[in-house]
Amino acid sequence: MGVCEIYSRIGNDQGAADALYNLGDTYRAQSNLREAERAFREAYAIFSRIGDDLGAASALADLGRICDGQSNHSEVEIAFMEAHEINSRIGNEEGAADALNGLGEVYQAQSKYLEAEQAFVEAQEIYSRIGNELNAGNALHSLGVLHSNQRRYDAAEASYHQALAAFERADNAGCKASTIFALGQLYHNQHRYLEAEDSLTEGLAIWMSIANDEGQAGTSLLLAEVFKSQFKLSEETDALIQAEAALARIGHSEGQTVALDRLGEIHFVRGRYAEAEEYYLLAQAIYLSTGNVCGEAKDSCHLGVLYLKQRQHDQAEECFAQARVAFASIGDAAGEAKALDGLMGTYALQRKFEDAKEACMEACKIYTRLGRPISEMCVHILTSFR
Repeated sequence: MGVCEIYSRIGNDQGAADALYNLGDTYRAQSNLREAERAFREAYAIFSRIGDDLGAASALADLGRICDGQSNHSEVEIAFMEAHEINSRIGNEEGAADALNGLGEVYQAQSKYLEAEQAFVEAQEIYSRIGNELNAGNALHSLGVLHSNQRRYDAAEASYHQALAAFERADNAGCKASTIFALGQLYHNQHRYLEAEDSLTEGLAIWMSIANDEGQAGTSLLLAEVFKSQFKLSEETDALIQAEAALARIGHSEGQTVALDRLGEIHFVRGRYAEAEEYYLLAQAIYLSTGNVCGEAKDSCHLGVLYLKQRQHDQAEECFAQARVAFASIGDAAGEAKALDGLMGTYALQRKFEDAKEACMEACKIYTRLGRPISEMCVHILTSFR
């Protein structure tokens, strides 16, 4: 017999409601959203019946968060509105602000920007009035995101700076670094690269000071993008190396391969072929270990181009052939055609003209099947054989 049933049998409604509420929390932690929703609904019904307004408001707020996770926007809106009404009636200002914050998020998800802005502003005002600087900062950060999504960049920047001031007062380094990251994104989107650099460098220093590898990885990747936009290849390389190391520490293999592939590309462009090969091989090894056939095949193509550049034709042929087989195995016709383009170019340089012609015919069939024009390499090979 469960705890809830025991409380119900002995007529302890308060105990039953509390147990159901705790059960909802447990289900939510287990990502069992359907059962969590049912538990919070039952808890709310009992809290309401026995006149426990605080319990009812808490259950409604949690119900709103559960429904939000399932994108049930209309139910979320109703739940947070009722939670706000109850908390306001009983004088629970923090609960009322939490409900407004939840409302702001659901309005934003529905692109109801005016309603979202009003909710976040009201939430921030309440949090500031009761001295909750951390939540006031979070509401201001949400306002910044809202304004940024509307391309109201001046308003977004102002909100982020206000959020930073609140987080400074709350002495919360993580939230401060997150807002600095958002500010860096904002500057990058406006091509204000030097300001983006300064912000992200400051944020990176904070993430390092609190040993947050996830924050370091994300900030280093964005910093690399900022440097890339300015063609600062040396600085981009340093940022990518730092990002890859942090991503490795948190086991984010997908992010690692993105960083490694870009490092390979940078070294290739700079004529540092040995380093480029090393990075491509490292990325390919990760793709292989995670079963990512597409990524593995793409790096085989990168390596093929790299070997061709160095006139290592046998290695290039092997790489393009491996890529073709891999792409074909996952039904990636476009990838297979690209690998065949590499193969026919390699065959031509080796004076294996019949092999080049055969690869060309196979590629042309694929391009026709895909409804695309044939590649420049196909045109070149066909012209050569006329």
